[in-house]
Amino acid sequence: MVDEEVEENGVIDSLYTGDGAIVCPIGSFFIIMGLGALPSVFLSVINIWLVILVWVGVILLIVLLHYYLSKTYCNNCKEFVHPIFTKHVCELNIKDKKSKLKKTLSNLLKDEFKRVDMIIADIDKQNIFNNDEEKEIFKRNMNSLQFFESIGDYKYCMVAMGSIIEFLIERYCKLYAISPEPYTNPSTGDILPANSKKFANYVQSAIKNDILSQKNSWFIIQNNLRNFRNYVHIEKEVNEENIDVNLFEIIKPAFDKIINSFR
Repeated sequence: MVDEEVEENGVIDSLYTGDGAIVCPIGSFFIIMGLGALPSVFLSVINIWLVILVWVGVILLIVLLHYYLSKTYCNNCKEFVHPIFTKHVCELNIKDKKSKLKKTLSNLLKDEFKRVDMIIADIDKQNIFNNDEEKEIFKRNMNSLQFFESIGDYKYCMVAMGSIIEFLIERYCKLYAISPEPYTNPSTGDILPANSKKFANYVQSAIKNDILSQKNSWFIIQNNLRNFRNYVHIEKEVNEENIDVNLFEIIKPAFDKIINSFR
């Protein structure tokens, strides 16, 4: 008897299968009649304790049968389980499914991950990374970008792209002794002085100095991508511009051009 209401996460709440609640009482009734009542008629003549012993045995048989009939099929474990006293949780199976899912995603994105490895190898030749840890973190961010793009989660694509570009432009300016520039907020007119050394200051320097000959791309980074990094904070996202595929398709080409220029 298979329980069709097994939850996908491997947690079973039902005590009986669909027909189990009917089968158990009916089966128990006939067992009582057959194994209890009839022998008791004869044994009561001999010794009352024998009757009691028979009924104890009958009760034990009923419990065992009751236990067997109430087994429930777990779709995750692919076997019958006994969720009588506690919920059945397929913890090992859940971990195994997550591992298989991760492997599947890696296989689907393996070409993109190979491309990331090539990009990092080329950037490494520019002495951008100070150590292997920086390189590994940079790689994780690039791989995360590929994953979020594949599932259409453009918010975290923006966060990842902003983190990657900020690291690259700041490290590039420091490497080639290019000073950050003051940035004027076009909406408020507020000026962020150069000595603040914020992301906006370095991007403004990239625009002024036409770093990597990507002035138009740097404009897009400054006016579109940069502020979306703050969406990692939920309160910054509320009542702000929604990140959809159209906006992503405006920013992603600029990001790709800058990344390729670093190679």
